[in-house]
Amino acid sequence: PALGSRHYRVVEGDAVPGDACKVEGYTLDNGCVRVTIDGKTGNITALTRAGEDYNYIDASVDGGANSCSWLPANENKPEADKVQAITVTEQGGLVVELKVESTMKGCRSVTRTVRLVAGQPWVETTNVVDKLPLLDKDGIHFGFGFNVPQGVTKVDIPWGVMEMEKDQWPQANRNWIALQRWLDVSNDTHGVTWCALDAPLFEYGDRTANISLGWGGQGPWLTQLEPSSTVYSWAMNNHWHTNFPLTQDGPVAFRYRIHPHGGYDAVAQGGHVRSPKHQFAGRQTLRRHGVPLIVHHLVAFLALGGRQRHQPAVRPRLRV
Repeated sequence: PALGSRHYRVVEGDAVPGDACKVEGYTLDNGCVRVTIDGKTGNITALTRAGEDYNYIDASVDGGANSCSWLPANENKPEADKVQAITVTEQGGLVVELKVESTMKGCRSVTRTVRLVAGQPWVETTNVVDKLPLLDKDGIHFGFGFNVPQGVTKVDIPWGVMEMEKDQWPQANRNWIALQRWLDVSNDTHGVTWCALDAPLFEYGDRTANISLGWGGQGPWLTQLEPSSTVYSWAMNNHWHTNFPLTQDGPVAFRYRIHPHGGYDAVAQGGHVRSPKHQFAGRQTLRRHGVPLIVHHLVAFLALGGRQRHQPAVRPRLRV
């Protein structure tokens, strides 16, 4: 627990298996959420919360969420991966997981896993791309289409939250955007928080980042974004002409979290991002050894204590 400790002892005896998580074919269930992947594409086609039938996934977008595609630069010709096998890799009471193994142009292989953990109301996906070192400009995109009609998209940025298009300057780049930890697509009744733990660049509404034409205003640069409930993670590319390698080679993992919920709640966002460090919600004052400590909602403490008596050492970690 925060500002404390808890001790566990491992002793000999019979294990008590949990039964919160279940696997049925291509469907995972942990009692909080239920997720189904397509047996042919490996994409997520259904995501529901316990006690309701509402599907948070728009399967009409790329055949489901967590789709994978290779895209050449300057051409809108995406090529999806080709599934070779889908296997169950975890089927215990605490964790269930499906692994999708595929081939794809520009890659040696692509592996996508979909996982549920007991007690967690979100889906964990890990996509490993074993990239070939191609000289031609190309990119890897993961698509996530959500069933949130008339949704408003808010993006976590340093020291604030931005609403797409509304809060962007006229001169801002709209072909690709950077997020800090999460973005959220919500209407009055339903929403999805999407976390990209390893890939901060995303595209809004379509794959629009495959421009590699140099300077001078070349290419279909967007000047306005229409509301959308679809985002693409621009995971890999070799478009940059300066300070980056000419090719990308070898396996790289990209982790995502998909958290379905009701209407947008600003306080609830970020409670399941990056790492479960001790986090304090809201603003409060703590006192230790007579020293007042101001804790803001943007600060998470990694450690709190003194090396010597009456000499507290505070090591804050800014969540930025």
